[in-house]
Amino acid sequence: MGRYAVGDIHGQFDELRRVHALIAADRRRTGEDAPVVHLGDLVDRGPASREVIDYLRRGPTDGTRWITIRGNHDFMFRIFLDSPDMADPGLNPAYTWLHDRLGGRDTLASYWVDTSEDRPIPDIWAEA
Repeated sequence: MGRYAVGDIHGQFDELRRVHALIAADRRRTGEDAPVVHLGDLVDRGPASREVIDYLRRGPTDGTRWITIRGNHDFMFRIFLDSPDMADPGLNPAYTWLHDRLGGRDTLASYWVDTSEDRPIPDIWAEA
């Protein structure tokens, strides 16, 4: 049995929907009943992390089996919600989730959190 693998979504909801449409078309064409595996990095960098998470949490509406695995960016999101000053132990300690290279500000903005550069991190965290 095969599997469809979708990785590094990074808040690109429209692209995720497009990929799911391609998978659905392939499943109809082949009769394949393979699950769709989302390989993590659901959030960050893209404009629609909230939509990606909501969509994946609702699950498939057509009976397709989905498996979703958390990636390092999703792990960083969880770390931030627990403690805004913590960093992923596998990264440079200066790279907290709100660092420009990680994309946390984009994720929070998709939840309507004000992530302005001049706003103190504790205020961003409290609103998140």
